[in-house]
Amino acid sequence: MQPAPVATVLLVNSGLVGLAWALGCTLGRRVQHAAHLFPACVVAASADLVSLLSPEGPSHAIAESERALSVLAVWFPVPGGSALAPALGLGDLLFMALTLGIARAHGLPYLRCVLACAAGTALAGVAAAGTGLPIPALVPIAAMLVLTLPAIRKLRPNDRAAALWSMLIAGAVAISTLVRVLLSSH
Repeated sequence: MQPAPVATVLLVNSGLVGLAWALGCTLGRRVQHAAHLFPACVVAASADLVSLLSPEGPSHAIAESERALSVLAVWFPVPGGSALAPALGLGDLLFMALTLGIARAHGLPYLRCVLACAAGTALAGVAAAGTGLPIPALVPIAAMLVLTLPAIRKLRPNDRAAALWSMLIAGAVAISTLVRVLLSSH
C-alpha cells in the first residue's frame, strides 16, 4: 500500500472523526436506555465480522481497495516503523461516538467507556499486526464495552425478548459466516 502524505492523512482522519463524532453522539444521546447498548454491541460486532469476512461485504470491499481505505479509514502510525496504516473505519468511529453519546445521556462512566474503546482498538491493532490480516475492530471494542460496563448488561424486562432475539440472530449469522469462511479456506 502506497503511503499517503501526512497532511492528507491528517485531513482525512480529522474529517472522519468529526463526522463520526457529530452523527454518533447525536444518535447516542437519543437512545432511550443505557442497556440498549448491549444488543447494539453484539449486533454491530456481528455485522462488522460478517461484512469483513464475506467477499460481498462492504468492509471486505473497502479493505481490498486502497482508494476506499484512503477516504473511509483513519490511519495510524505502525509500531516499530515509520509507515502509516489504516486502522479504524468510519463504522468503528461511528459506533464509538454512539457509545460515548449513550454514556453522556445515561450517566455511564465516561472515562471507562473511552478506555474500553481504546483497549478494543489496541487489541484489534495487535491482532492485525500479529496476523497481517484486517481485523474487524468492532468485535474487540464491543467485547470490551460489554465486559467493562455492567450497567449495559441490565436489560429491562420489556426489552429482553427483542434484545435476546436480535443478539441470537446476529450471532448465528456471524458464526455461520465464520464457519463458511474457515471451511472454504481448507
